[in-house]
Amino acid sequence: MYRITTLLLMLGMSCMGYGAVLSLPASGKPPVSEKSPVEISGPSVSLTQNTSPGVILSGGPVCINNNYHTENAYLRRFDLDGAHDLTGQLMITSVGFGIYSATNSGNNPQPLSINLYRVPNDSTLVYANLSLLGTTTISVNDGTTNTFFNVPVTGTIDTESDDLVVEIFLPDGRDDGNLIYVANNDAGESAPSYLASAVCGSPEPTTLASIGFNDFHIIMVVYGEQLLPASASLTCNGVNLEVTITDGDAPFMLSTNPNSQGIITRDNLDLGTHVFSGPARFQEITLTESAGDNEILSLGEKVCGADISLNPESGFVTTESGGTDSFETVLRTQPEADVSISIYSTDTTEVTVSPQEIIFTPDNWNVSRTITLSGVEDSVDDNDQSCAVGFQVTSTDLVYNTYPLPSFQGTNLDNDPLFNDVPIGYWAYDGIQALMDSGITSGCSATAYCPGNEVSRAQMAIFLERGMHGGDFIPPPASGNVFNDVPDTHWAAAWIENLYADGITSGCGNGDYCPENSVSRAEMAVFLLKSRHGPDYVPPAATGTRFDDVPAEFWAAGWIEELATEGITQGCDPSNYCPNDAVRRDAMAIFLMRTFDL
Repeated sequence: MYRITTLLLMLGMSCMGYGAVLSLPASGKPPVSEKSPVEISGPSVSLTQNTSPGVILSGGPVCINNNYHTENAYLRRFDLDGAHDLTGQLMITSVGFGIYSATNSGNNPQPLSINLYRVPNDSTLVYANLSLLGTTTISVNDGTTNTFFNVPVTGTIDTESDDLVVEIFLPDGRDDGNLIYVANNDAGESAPSYLASAVCGSPEPTTLASIGFNDFHIIMVVYGEQLLPASASLTCNGVNLEVTITDGDAPFMLSTNPNSQGIITRDNLDLGTHVFSGPARFQEITLTESAGDNEILSLGEKVCGADISLNPESGFVTTESGGTDSFETVLRTQPEADVSISIYSTDTTEVTVSPQEIIFTPDNWNVSRTITLSGVEDSVDDNDQSCAVGFQVTSTDLVYNTYPLPSFQGTNLDNDPLFNDVPIGYWAYDGIQALMDSGITSGCSATAYCPGNEVSRAQMAIFLERGMHGGDFIPPPASGNVFNDVPDTHWAAAWIENLYADGITSGCGNGDYCPENSVSRAEMAVFLLKSRHGPDYVPPAATGTRFDDVPAEFWAAGWIEELATEGITQGCDPSNYCPNDAVRRDAMAIFLMRTFDL
């Protein structure tokens, strides 16, 4: 037998076993003409890295010692999703390869194994990285030459995460007198052939080209079936349900439970469209493969003959300052009976809904209804909160009864804390928040309220006008002719003149308004009650018994006592009102909140 020891020495290789060398078949044997690899019926995938897998030219190198082969492994690595453009799972069914020659000293068959491995597609090709998928062992008869084999061996691999490694394994045949040359050719290959033989110095897979065998390409073909994931879609054709199966391994079984009345099953279905008669709510729709990997696909439920629309379907935004949003709902098909939709907030501390129930009849089913969502103030610094509005549909029309209307998702925007100088828990926080939410004030700056500042008569005009007419009220332009000390260029001139026009004030005397003077608690009582009850309001006569510091003859006694009677004030302490004290902005917030029921 000819051994290429000279070549090995030129490559600087050393063999670990005594007298063990890589060998090629004896010279002088003619190359084999082209043959056809054995085909099997059925598989949808065949993979090869050989340019001409049907040509056996010679036998590949084998590590031998004393004329018989040691342990040898011939491998190929297949990049399934890259070089072979596969997706999903691949079920390998067989491996094709060739035997150039097989001899045994006692004319006996000799073993050969086919091993399937997976290796993560970003890992190196070493045995430690391989995981066995399947294996089989065959017997090769003595005297076999120039023969193609197609050996059944099975394993399933994920083509997108792993590469496939196929190994033709020759166990050590020295004790049994075995010698096999695995077939190869020099017709080209798209990826390298590998050899592993520990005795000849290659314990891990090593490319044949790297050890000097550039034109020796191990012949290998992998046969299998691509297991495409089952895929199906649901549509309504009138009142009937159509299930269209587009991918997967036929035959299939389809099952559904219309209106919870019992499972209906269809067996032995092929790819294509399959019809279930309606109208009905088709629940628990399931597609099961009867072949392949027996995949079970849950398709959920589908209502044919009933349809409720939400516009928009999600995305409401409310605010804790009372900001609202809305959506519309309507039936798209006429019901046979009244359809009641209960509407509820999943968190009433954030959002409320109105109305909480709407009813569609067979006569008004196509008339759209509006649902309004309102943000709720919680005086808690809890950031913006995700919220949802849920629905419960009831009807004696079974198609609409318990219709699965999806929840309406949205956000309630937080507004706490209101101002940097009004922390949550501040004694007048609720009053300041009420003023802010109603648009009566936006603070003394963009970030502050100045709660300890005294309220001027100019500021009071704005508070009262917005309290009476709404937070978005804008007065007519000022004339500058109402009060001597309020020219039309004064920053609050329009508000002051409108307060005069509303009959709430006649000024501070002598034709003046005194806009920069602080408002006393006595003046405040008059301002608030006139704004609350109208310019012609006159309070009941004073008794002089409500507050120790407000006798009956005090000029504003009747106003002050009525302010207390209506629950707007409790005085500056249990016995006194402090009528001449200036009103601060924090206290004024409480008074305004109570006066205008904010």
